[in-house]
Amino acid sequence: TFDLIIEASPSQQGNAPFKVKFNARNNGPLDGEYEWNWDFADGQNSTDAEPEHIFEAEGEYIVKLDAKENKSKATASGQITITVLPATYKLPF
Repeated sequence: TFDLIIEASPSQQGNAPFKVKFNARNNGPLDGEYEWNWDFADGQNSTDAEPEHIFEAEGEYIVKLDAKENKSKATASGQITITVLPATYKLPF
């Protein structure tokens, strides 16, 4: 096994619809070939290494990642909490 640190950009909190780019590292870049399984906790998933996801509804989402290094078969899991606040609207004046 190995340790995963999950990062969210631009942050872990924003207003709906909130677009987030995720990546994972292990005290530095993860070298080698990996299988990725992201669960965004809203019914959507991704197998991309660094996925982007839009959270449409307000709420708290515990995003989970399972990763497997293909050569050694080492596995790791991690999670990060994303908080989506109500949408903001600009008045037309």
